[in-house]
Amino acid sequence: MPGSRKAAVRAVARSLTPALLRISVGALGLVVFAVGLSWVQAHREQAVLDDAISAEIADPGAVLESIPAGTPLAKLTIGELGLDGAVVVQGTTSADLDSGLGHRRDSVLPGQTGVSVLYGRQSMFGAPFADLAGLSAGDEIGVVTPDGSFTFTVDGVRRDGDPLPARAEGDTALVLVSAEGNPFRPTKSIYVDATLTDRELAAGAVTEAASLEAVGADETAMAADPGGWFTLVLWLQALVVALVAMSWTRHRLGRREALIMGLPALAAVMWNLYEAAFRLLPNLL
Repeated sequence: MPGSRKAAVRAVARSLTPALLRISVGALGLVVFAVGLSWVQAHREQAVLDDAISAEIADPGAVLESIPAGTPLAKLTIGELGLDGAVVVQGTTSADLDSGLGHRRDSVLPGQTGVSVLYGRQSMFGAPFADLAGLSAGDEIGVVTPDGSFTFTVDGVRRDGDPLPARAEGDTALVLVSAEGNPFRPTKSIYVDATLTDRELAAGAVTEAASLEAVGADETAMAADPGGWFTLVLWLQALVVALVAMSWTRHRLGRREALIMGLPALAAVMWNLYEAAFRLLPNLL
């Protein structure tokens, strides 16, 4: 009886080992994507966005009343954070912040009269605001938009629950927002307040804010993007198709051929699968 029990345990272990191995590889891939590949993706997207915003700055053209999500708006320079012309896009969902920095749509554009709010991730996709807590009063923040160049001076750093700084009507201000705490389990948001101290306007610059847009729950600080579930399910289905195709190819043509033909497709599917999964996590992560 003991021998049969041991044999049964070994049989179960043998049957579970491949599944556990696949789960372990998948989990390891998720970590590798978070700490490495997401940075590669953000760097590539920043390069593309930099070309687009540089063209807008050189030739501003017409002012948009409603700016689509993902549109590059400005370039941000903060020496203390190692940022030199980091591109800011419209929108603050998890997907928008995959590119780097995002502008919250219910705030004025950087440099316009009022308070402009910019979000940045703490640990993934380039982690542009990883060291936000290191800023202190007097540090300078440079912003370049099609409307001109603006210099803001940091007033201070605050956390959730701290009082808002007093602002006079007509002030032009900037608020930088990120997460703070464990990189994979952030506990709260951190805010850096800054006030405009110098500007050089371009011809035809618009300093008065247009009508502000309402934001959804997925664009607020520490929010996840529920739309990521739909994308995640689609890529899970694509993963099943890729694995079935590799299995069929291995059966018909051989293991070597299956790896050569299937691994590139499998890598592309896994990349998009991980990206969709991270959209379900807090947008400032």
